[in-house]
Amino acid sequence: MFKRNTEPSITTLEALCRGLGMTLPQFFDVDNEMGLSSEQAQLLQNWSRLDDKDKRLISELLESLNEKA
Repeated sequence: MFKRNTEPSITTLEALCRGLGMTLPQFFDVDNEMGLSSEQAQLLQNWSRLDDKDKRLISELLESLNEKA
Protein backbone atom coordinates (compact mmCIF):
# COMPACT_ATOMS: atom_id res chain seq x y z
CA MET A 1 0.00 0.00 0.00
CA PHE A 2 2.66 2.51 1.00
CA LYS A 3 5.04 1.57 -1.75
CA ARG A 4 2.25 2.11 -4.29
CA ASN A 5 1.38 5.45 -2.65
CA THR A 6 -2.29 4.51 -2.19
CA GLU A 7 -4.75 5.31 0.57
CA PRO A 8 -5.26 2.65 3.28
CA SER A 9 -8.25 0.37 2.87
CA ILE A 10 -10.86 -0.14 5.56
CA THR A 11 -9.31 -3.56 6.19
CA THR A 12 -5.92 -1.94 6.79
CA LEU A 13 -7.43 0.69 9.08
CA GLU A 14 -9.21 -2.04 11.02
CA ALA A 15 -5.92 -3.94 11.41
CA LEU A 16 -4.27 -0.78 12.66
CA CYS A 17 -7.10 -0.26 15.15
CA ARG A 18 -6.81 -3.84 16.38
CA GLY A 19 -3.11 -3.26 16.95
CA LEU A 20 -3.92 -0.12 18.93
CA GLY A 21 -6.67 -1.86 20.88
CA MET A 22 -9.48 0.35 19.62
CA THR A 23 -12.41 0.34 17.25
CA LEU A 24 -12.56 2.13 13.93
CA PRO A 25 -15.04 4.72 15.30
CA GLN A 26 -12.68 5.40 18.19
CA PHE A 27 -9.83 5.92 15.73
CA PHE A 28 -11.74 8.71 13.99
CA ASP A 29 -13.14 10.23 17.20
CA VAL A 30 -11.14 13.46 17.35
CA ASP A 31 -13.01 14.85 20.37
CA ASN A 32 -12.67 11.61 22.38
CA GLU A 33 -16.43 11.25 22.70
CA MET A 34 -15.92 7.49 22.50
CA GLY A 35 -13.94 7.49 25.73
CA LEU A 36 -10.43 6.46 24.73
CA SER A 37 -8.27 5.19 27.53
CA SER A 38 -5.34 7.40 28.45
CA GLU A 39 -3.02 4.84 26.84
CA GLN A 40 -4.97 4.91 23.58
CA ALA A 41 -5.12 8.72 23.59
CA GLN A 42 -1.35 8.87 24.15
CA LEU A 43 -0.74 6.48 21.25
CA LEU A 44 -2.81 8.64 18.92
CA GLN A 45 -1.10 11.78 20.15
CA ASN A 46 2.31 10.23 19.48
CA TRP A 47 1.10 9.02 16.08
CA SER A 48 0.09 12.55 15.07
CA ARG A 49 3.66 13.75 15.67
CA LEU A 50 5.26 11.19 13.34
CA ASP A 51 6.30 12.00 9.80
CA ASP A 52 4.85 9.97 6.92
CA LYS A 53 7.85 7.63 6.73
CA ASP A 54 7.62 6.71 10.43
CA LYS A 55 3.83 6.27 10.19
CA ARG A 56 4.38 3.80 7.34
CA LEU A 57 6.96 1.89 9.38
CA ILE A 58 4.66 1.69 12.42
CA SER A 59 1.72 0.63 10.26
CA GLU A 60 3.76 -2.12 8.63
CA LEU A 61 4.94 -3.31 12.05
CA LEU A 62 1.37 -3.43 13.37
CA GLU A 63 0.16 -5.29 10.30
CA SER A 64 2.94 -7.87 10.64
CA LEU A 65 2.09 -8.35 14.32
CA ASN A 66 -1.58 -8.85 13.46
CA GLU A 67 -0.67 -11.46 10.86
CA LYS A 68 1.06 -13.50 13.58
CA ALA A 69 -1.99 -13.40 15.86
